[in-house]
Amino acid sequence: MTHCYHCNDVIPNNVSIAAHIDGKDRPMCCYGCKAVAETIADAGLKQYYQYRTAPATKASQEQREDFALYDQSAFNREFVKTEANGVQCADILIDGVSCAACTWLIENALQSETGLNDVHLNLQDKRLRVRWDNSKTQLSALVSKVAALGYSPKPYLADTLKDSQRHEDRLFLKRLGVAFIGMMQVGMFAIGLHAGDVSDISVEYRDYLRWVSALVATPVVFYAAGPFFSNAWRSLLATSAGMDLPVSIAIGIAYLLSMVATISGTGAVYFDSIIMFTFLLLLGRYLEMRARHQLGDPATALRAILPRSASVLRGEGSQQTHVATALADIAVGDRILIKPGEVIAVDGIVTDGQSSIDESTFTGESLPQSKDLGDSVLSGTINIESPLQIEVSHSLDNSRLHAVYDMLVTAQANKPKIAAFADALAVKFVTTILLLASITAAYWYSVAPQDAVWIGLSVLVVSCPCALSLATPTALTAAVTRLKSIGMLVVAGDVIEKFKHIDTVIFDKTGTLTSGHIQLTRCVTQAELDEGTCLALACAMERDSEHPIAKAFHHISHQTLVLEKRRNVPGSGVEATLDGHVYRLGQSVFCCGSEQTPPVNGQWVCLARDGELLAWFCLNDSLRGQAAATVKALQKRGLRVDILSGDSDSTVSNVASELGIEHWRARVSPEDKLTYLRDLQAHGKRVLMVGDGINDVGVLAGADLSVAMGMASELAKTNADLILLNPDLRTLDSAIATAARCHMVIMQNIGWALLYNACAIPLAMMGLVLPYQAAIGMSLSSLVVVINALRFKGKQ
Repeated sequence: MTHCYHCNDVIPNNVSIAAHIDGKDRPMCCYGCKAVAETIADAGLKQYYQYRTAPATKASQEQREDFALYDQSAFNREFVKTEANGVQCADILIDGVSCAACTWLIENALQSETGLNDVHLNLQDKRLRVRWDNSKTQLSALVSKVAALGYSPKPYLADTLKDSQRHEDRLFLKRLGVAFIGMMQVGMFAIGLHAGDVSDISVEYRDYLRWVSALVATPVVFYAAGPFFSNAWRSLLATSAGMDLPVSIAIGIAYLLSMVATISGTGAVYFDSIIMFTFLLLLGRYLEMRARHQLGDPATALRAILPRSASVLRGEGSQQTHVATALADIAVGDRILIKPGEVIAVDGIVTDGQSSIDESTFTGESLPQSKDLGDSVLSGTINIESPLQIEVSHSLDNSRLHAVYDMLVTAQANKPKIAAFADALAVKFVTTILLLASITAAYWYSVAPQDAVWIGLSVLVVSCPCALSLATPTALTAAVTRLKSIGMLVVAGDVIEKFKHIDTVIFDKTGTLTSGHIQLTRCVTQAELDEGTCLALACAMERDSEHPIAKAFHHISHQTLVLEKRRNVPGSGVEATLDGHVYRLGQSVFCCGSEQTPPVNGQWVCLARDGELLAWFCLNDSLRGQAAATVKALQKRGLRVDILSGDSDSTVSNVASELGIEHWRARVSPEDKLTYLRDLQAHGKRVLMVGDGINDVGVLAGADLSVAMGMASELAKTNADLILLNPDLRTLDSAIATAARCHMVIMQNIGWALLYNACAIPLAMMGLVLPYQAAIGMSLSSLVVVINALRFKGKQ
C-alpha cells in the first residue's frame, strides 16, 4: 500500500497525484494535501517533513471558510485586543497540532508574513498568539495561512478551551474504565488458570478461560492502551526512545504470544499482566492530566472578577437613563453609574459623587480609599459607600486590570523549570533495556532458537520501567493527598520538587499575614468621657453601616444609644446628633475642623463633640494568630522571610517588627513586587511567594513556588502552585516538611527500582526467569514502590 506523503492516509489504487518536493515526486491522496504540501515546500519549510513526529491533518478540499470574518470587530472583540502602541494581538486555538514539528512549521510559515511583529504557538494548550500591524496585514491573512498548512484555526475562547479539556477528560476516563473493568474480569479468570496449573485443570476448561480472557483483553490492548502505541510510533519517527516504546513492545509481544498460545493450545498466556500493567500506567497519566487542567486559564479568572455588564448613562438632566451594556460595547468617554457594593467594570474618572473604594486587591491598602471629583478609579475595585458616576478613561483591553494580566503572561513565560530526575533517568534506562533485550534475544537465537523470543520478552517485562516510572508519581500522589488533608491544595505538577530548593519566603501583608479584616485595637480618651461611653457612641454611629471601618465598631459595646440625624459623609466619616450635641466620627479634619496628631503612629480615627476631640480609636488589620509561630518556624529552617506590601510604611514596619522580619518593603506596586522578586532570583535565590490579591498575581506567577490564600481572588488562585484552604499559616511549615519526606521516599523508590532491575535483569538474560515470573516480579516491584508511598502517606 502507498501512503500519502502529507497525511499518511492510504492512497486508493485509482488515485495518481504527486507533488514535487525536495527533488522527488511525493505521492498524495488528494489535491488538498498536494496544495498544502506545495505551500509548505514553496515557503522553504520542507524540513517540516523531516522533523515531524506525527502525520499532518488531512487537508479538506471542501473547507472554504471565509476568514474575512476575523477582521470584523463584532466577531473578534473577545479574542483580539489593541495594545497601547497600536499593535493588534490575538489568541487562536489551532486544532491538528500534535508535535513540536507542527509548532516549528506554523511559526516559521507566519514569520515571513509582512507586518507580523511576533508569533508563538504553545504546544500544550494549542494557543497561537500573534501580534501584527493592522496597516500592513490582516488577521484573516494570518489565519488563512495557517489553514493552508492543513490546520484548523478558531478563536481561542474560554468555552473552546473547556470543551477541549472536557473531551480529553472523557476520552481518558473511557480508556481508564475499559482497562479497570478488563483488569477485574481477567483477574478472576487468571485465578482459575493459575489454580489449574497446580491442580491439572482439564484442557477444555483451560482453553475456555483463555479465550474469554483474550476476548476481554483485546479491547484493552487496542483501545485503552492505544495511546502507548501511538506515542511509541511517534518516538520511532523522531528516532528517539520514549518511555512508551518498551511499554508498547512488552504489551504488543505479550498479547501476540498469548494469542498464539490460546489458538495453538500450547504455551503460557499473560492477559492478566497485560491489563494490570495498562491500567496502572493509564491511572498515573490521568492524574497528571487532571493536575494540568486544574491550572486553569488566567483569562477566564480575569473575566470572573468583573461584572458582565455596567450601567451606561444616556441623555442629560430629566431625560437621563441608565442602560445595562455589555463590557465589550463600552467605549472611552461613556459615563457609567456605579452603585454601592458594585465592582467597578472599567477604569475611569469620577465625574459626580463621593465615595470610598476598596482597592486592597490592587494596592494592599487595608482601608478603603476616599474618591472625589476628578479622582481615578480602577476596574476590579469595589465601591463601598455612595453612588458614583465615572467617565471611562481606558478600554477594558487597556485597563490596569488587563495590564496585570499581561504582566502575568510574561511572568509565566519566564517561570523557572526544574528537570525531573526520574524522567531523565527513565529515558536512559529505556534505551539500555531495548539494547539488552535485543542482545539477549540474538544470543539465545544462536544457542536455543525456540527460547529466544520468550527470554527476550522476559527481559523486557521484568525490566519494564513500571517501578521506575511509578517511583516519583506514587510518592507525589501520596504527598499531594497528605497536603490536602492538612489544608494545602496542590494545583501544579512539580510543587514537591521545588520545595526542597526554596531558601526565601516572601509574604504579602494584607489578607496573608493579617486577617484582612479591620479591627479596633485601642481606644485613647481625650476628655471627661470614659472609654465605655466613647465606644458606645462610636458603635451607635456606625450601626447598620457596611463600611469596613464601621464593621470594626459593630458589637463592641452593649450600651444602646438612640441617635438622631445620622448621616454618612463619603470619604470623611459619619455625623449624628444626641441631646442637642453634634458628634462626628472619622478623619480629624472632618471631626475637629483641623488636623490633629494621634497618640502614636498607626491608623486612627477620632470621635468629636461639637468640634471637641473626645477619643482616638486605633484600627488595625490584626495579625493572624499563627503568623508569628509560622515566621519563627520558617526562620528556624534557615529560610529568609520578607514582606512586600502596598500598605503604608508605618503599618508594614510595625508588622515586620512584631514578627521579627528584617527585610520588608512598603507601598510597592505589582510591578515593583515582580522587580524585587527578579532581583532576588538574579542573585541566586529560590523564592516562595505567599499572597492573596490581584496585585500579587504577577509575583505569584514569577516565583519559583507560590501559595495563594484560600480567600484569595480567583486570578491569584489560578496562578498559584498551591492554595491554602484553611487560615492556619503553620500549614506552610508542615507542607515544607511533607515535601522533604516526599523527596526522601522518591529517592528510596528510585533506589529500590534500580536495585531490583540490577538483580532481575541478569537472571532474565540467563534464561532463569520465565515470562510469567517476570510479570510477577514486575508487579511486585511496582507494589513495593506503591506500599512505600502509602507508608509515607500515613506518616504524620
